[in-house]
Amino acid sequence: MKSGVVRVRARRFATATLVTALVVGALGTRVGASPPEGGPLPSCSVACVSVGDATVLEGDSGQRAMVFTMTLSQPTTTVTVQYRIVAGSAAGATKAAAGVDFNNKNGTLTTATINAGKVSRAVSVNVFGDASVESNETLRIILSNPTGGARLARPLALGTIIDDDGVNADIHVGVGDPSLVEGNSGIGRSLSFPVTLSNPSTNAVTLDFAVAGVDAQWGKTATTANADFGGKVA
Repeated sequence: MKSGVVRVRARRFATATLVTALVVGALGTRVGASPPEGGPLPSCSVACVSVGDATVLEGDSGQRAMVFTMTLSQPTTTVTVQYRIVAGSAAGATKAAAGVDFNNKNGTLTTATINAGKVSRAVSVNVFGDASVESNETLRIILSNPTGGARLARPLALGTIIDDDGVNADIHVGVGDPSLVEGNSGIGRSLSFPVTLSNPSTNAVTLDFAVAGVDAQWGKTATTANADFGGKVA
């Protein structure tokens, strides 16, 4: 499966617009994104675990992965954290059926591991596609019981299933809003903006994109005054 992902380096180091081109491969879709409803991820002075929001276009059949990213505020020893997926307006069950939107893993606790020296771990929820016209629906992921000396900073995130059905439904392109714990130093963290097609395309889909700061400032280097993130200018 091919996909398009826009990556922006988050830096501890004003406002400029970055413009380039993105290609989503033929017969490819990317699933996973992040809306802002859950609020910003906080900074943390110790090793703290946070989870970012996620979105996915529903699709008409089969399953798509809604990807949540758990992030440590700084590298440390191996950390484990448990998580549970709970229903919101989206209904969960272990198998696809009428009225069921996602696999809730029976609501059981699952353990995720962030290995020593790493700062993130992705976990996914399978979303069931259908052709019914309905509103966007939500679910939540809840973190608990961190080990390895870590604490919880943002233990709850929102997942949104975007309905892509309707009278005029065709192939649509969407982009997600990712979240990231800034960290205390370095430039090794990056924001991934997943770009999603509502359905596979028989031809490659090409589009331009721009990255611009809102209250975060772009800078060419880590030493640029007041810069929060950086990236190549086309």
